[in-house]
Amino acid sequence: MCGRSLGLKFNTQTCLLYITYAYFGLLVVGPNGGTTIKLAILTEGVPFKFTNGLDIDTSTGIFYFTDSSILFQRRDADFLISSSDRIGRLLKYNPYIRDIFVLYDGLAFPNEVALSANNSFILFNMHGPKAAPKIFAKLPRISNYIKRNENGSGRLGTIENDAPDPI
Repeated sequence: MCGRSLGLKFNTQTCLLYITYAYFGLLVVGPNGGTTIKLAILTEGVPFKFTNGLDIDTSTGIFYFTDSSILFQRRDADFLISSSDRIGRLLKYNPYIRDIFVLYDGLAFPNEVALSANNSFILFNMHGPKAAPKIFAKLPRISNYIKRNENGSGRLGTIENDAPDPI
């Protein structure tokens, strides 16, 4: 499959590769590869428009992902980032009962997801003028990537905007 696979996470316990595909929802590929299988295209009656980041709780197999917008697709990302719309969601997928729960809605373009090393909390990016009530870090660029590495430390990636690079 080609296109906009924005979140990829391999579950080492089940040997399944989970994919958040911007236009097609939540997908999985089995341990022997092959064709992707659609797990979900909506939750609570609301279709996914822009599935994005993804991470797996290694102790439970449950995973978390974002739907950056319930109205706009990936091709509208620039508009979505600059708007004040709070129409994104943080979701939880339980593969054992094959159900998705909305943990938070009304989010401003939630993007990437990262669980802590002990899976006790979730970090995720939000963008836009009304992204969060508290600023965690003011960056010279737009954050677009947050992941935990093998040592349990976090990594944050940024994308270039029109501002000169102060670093």
